[in-house]
Amino acid sequence: MTYLSLKQQIQKRFGHLAFRQTRLTLGLALSVGFLLAVAQIIWDFQSQKGRVFEQFERMINTTSPTAAEALWSLDEELAKGVTQGLTSHPLIGSARIESYNGVVLSEHTAPREETKAGLFDFLFGRFNRVETVPLYHYSGNGTNQLGSLTLEIDGRDAWAQFSERVSFVLVAGLLRALILAAVLYALFYKTLTKPIAQYIEWLKRLNPDAPEEWTDSEPAVKDGYDLTEFGHLAASRFYQARQHFLDLEKTREELKSLNAELEQRVEERTAELNTALAHAEKLASTDPLTGLSNRRSFFELAEQRHAEWLRHHRPYALLMLDLDRFKYINDNYGHPVGDLVLQHVAKILTETKRKEDLLCRYGGEEFALLLPVTDDADIAGLAERFCKAIAERPVPLGESELTVTASFGLLPADALLNDFDKNVIRVDQVLYKAKESGRNQVAVHGE
Repeated sequence: MTYLSLKQQIQKRFGHLAFRQTRLTLGLALSVGFLLAVAQIIWDFQSQKGRVFEQFERMINTTSPTAAEALWSLDEELAKGVTQGLTSHPLIGSARIESYNGVVLSEHTAPREETKAGLFDFLFGRFNRVETVPLYHYSGNGTNQLGSLTLEIDGRDAWAQFSERVSFVLVAGLLRALILAAVLYALFYKTLTKPIAQYIEWLKRLNPDAPEEWTDSEPAVKDGYDLTEFGHLAASRFYQARQHFLDLEKTREELKSLNAELEQRVEERTAELNTALAHAEKLASTDPLTGLSNRRSFFELAEQRHAEWLRHHRPYALLMLDLDRFKYINDNYGHPVGDLVLQHVAKILTETKRKEDLLCRYGGEEFALLLPVTDDADIAGLAERFCKAIAERPVPLGESELTVTASFGLLPADALLNDFDKNVIRVDQVLYKAKESGRNQVAVHGE
């Protein structure tokens, strides 16, 4: 991240910190004020409700005896006075005095304007209901029920008073919330917003791409706040990070130098290992005495040529030779002379063979050749040349010479079988036929 992009990120995150603080404190204060106002409204509602019921009970207790007296004496004027007096009270919408057999002695309804349901009616329900109070006459014969006093309670005036109270509570709550918001804002700004803004400005001047330029001291914030301690700790960590970064750059340069040196050593070691591997592979595929391919290597290459013959009809011939009386040479001249004979014969075979012929030391004093057959190839003649070259070139032994011969077995292309191992067995059988026929000659399969 570049210095410019980091600076933009800081401005994006903290540039409107004061606005967010104002919104937070105002929201917190309004929430607290609203909760307090709701609690006050509920308390006032319960108090208003209790006062209404208390007034109603007092009116019942004071007017019931008079209404019973009017009903006992059938005094319509007295009954009318009672009903009109009751409806003059704001809580009573209508009053009716009637006997137990349904005869209405007096009924009066207070003139009221019809109003729509208000907000508090919707929240709490209309405070309207009908109460029927029994009227009794007490005499020496006992208590007799004369009829009833029916009252319709109308709580609109009470609700009007309650609404005024609610409006007052809401306005007072809003004022308290605004005062609380101002106090919280001032407190937060002094202890939080202003110090953070100072540290933000300080951070803007710290270029992360050039820690060696971090020379500005941290802001001078009043001590005593947790934020100040946090700022001091952050500043110390910044300077520690700067030192670590510089140390890291130094270490990185040293590592680059060491890495280059290590890469050079690895390349040198790899070259040595490749050379050693090539030498090991050569040793694994070469006869150490004669320098020719060993039996394993010969079989790998010969089987490939055999597969080419099966797939693409490229014929070949197998030639196997065994040195005559080699045991006699080792027993009479010693094994060093026997090794010298093997090396001498290997040299003759190498010089006599064609470039495309495969030659190997098959084992002991045996050698094998795979001879690709071409249109002008005289395989039998080539085998005779091998036999003649060995017999005509004796092995030099200081002041004397040692004549060596070999017996050959030839398996021509027209005698090949699909199984290569069987071809090897067949040519070996032909070789021993040459030995049985007198040695120093070439025996051909089928002749």
